[in-house]
Amino acid sequence: MRVVRPICTWPRGLTVGLLLVCVTLAVAASHARGAASSGSAPGGPGAQSYLDNARKDCFGTARNTNSKVWFTVANGVLSDVFSPTIENSNVNTVQYIVTDGHSFADLQARDMTYTASSPDPSGMVCRVTSRDSRHGFELVSDYSTDPARSSVLIHTTLKPLGTTTSNRLRRLKVYVRYDATIDNTGGGGPTNALPNNASFDPATGTLVSADTTKPTGPFAAQVVGALAAARGFARSSSGFVGTPSDGLSQLDTYHRLHSAYRRATAGNVVQTGLLRERPGVPFTLALGFGRTARTAASTARTSADGAYGPSLSRYEGGWRAYDDALKAPPVGRRRSYWLSANVIKAAEDKTYIGAFVAS
Repeated sequence: MRVVRPICTWPRGLTVGLLLVCVTLAVAASHARGAASSGSAPGGPGAQSYLDNARKDCFGTARNTNSKVWFTVANGVLSDVFSPTIENSNVNTVQYIVTDGHSFADLQARDMTYTASSPDPSGMVCRVTSRDSRHGFELVSDYSTDPARSSVLIHTTLKPLGTTTSNRLRRLKVYVRYDATIDNTGGGGPTNALPNNASFDPATGTLVSADTTKPTGPFAAQVVGALAAARGFARSSSGFVGTPSDGLSQLDTYHRLHSAYRRATAGNVVQTGLLRERPGVPFTLALGFGRTARTAASTARTSADGAYGPSLSRYEGGWRAYDDALKAPPVGRRRSYWLSANVIKAAEDKTYIGAFVAS
């Protein structure tokens, strides 16, 4: 049996005073260009898999029942993502790696400091600023979900710090690392069952992760996750966590994806993609879910291709309408009042109305 960390406990001692609750065919070719090479990654099943930290910086979801996805942030990066119900976690982490291509490769949770806050009165939007003072840049990311479908949206800008020049910033490359744990599974290690598969979908330009076995038990779900970038990936690879095929291992060693693999099967899989985005220009990632790889990839691609501003406005508007229907809070306590009310409502399942996770 796989040993995992707790996945949903109430945070303690939040330093930011914040708890956000527990494709078209015409562009398909451009998304596929420069993608992963053919072939399977070596080194499986990879390191032992775990679900991510129970202590969370943020937690949020759309205020409707159409978008059946909940996001969390821990250690300043995307953490457990729940779909299609609030008890099915599908992510260990999604985070950025920034490199100059020759001297360093810095991972968000390992090499950067961060602050978390919410730019919206509802508290349901999470903003994380990750700073790398040694190399003169910061990543500012807003996390929300697409109210129209089951996708998490990450809207990010790479900015200079201090005396960093625009020329120096332009030399930086940004990768995203997607470490899945589909339906509370992840494989890896000699005794760790319930592995995942990972592959690149050239039709939509998405990184797809799925469970390898038919779900069983009262809380299991048929679910697949897919990660899309608005402008596609310049290069991508699937591998096994903690092995030379892991994109992070390659970037630490070579400061680039030295070997790219189209798929990794039956293990603790991880996927890494090089973004086409330019420093200083905001970009959007979408992590979509569905019962099949085709549905998940289409969901992610549609969310990534959509305009971010209108989607965010609908997300914020849903919570604004909910808060407007509540009894007005005492003067001076409005922010904590709305946050507390929204945390409770956000923790409700959207398939089984009135149900909450046990913890």
